[in-house]
Amino acid sequence: MSARQYASVAAVAFALLGIEGAATECENPFSPKRFNQLGMDRFCEAAHDEMCQLLRWWREEEEEGEQDDTEGTEGGGAGEVPSGPRTRYSFDR
Repeated sequence: MSARQYASVAAVAFALLGIEGAATECENPFSPKRFNQLGMDRFCEAAHDEMCQLLRWWREEEEEGEQDDTEGTEGGGAGEVPSGPRTRYSFDR
C-alpha cells in the first residue's frame, strides 16, 4: 500500500470512529454519569417555577378583578353571582 492509501484509510477510520462516539453519546442523553448529559432536572424545575409564578400572577389578577367588580355595586356585591368560574389553586410549594 502506498502512503496515500494509508492516509485515506486513517482519515475514513477517524471519521467513522467520530460518528460512533457521537452515536454512543446520543444513546442515553439523560444519564448523570455522562459528561454531556442534558440537565432535564434543572430544566423541569425551572419550567415548574415559571408556571407557579404565572399562576400566582393570574390569581392576583383575578382577585383584583373581583375587587373591582364588587366596588361598583351598592350592596357590596353580597348577592351577586360571579360572571365565570373562579377556582383557587394551591400550586405553591
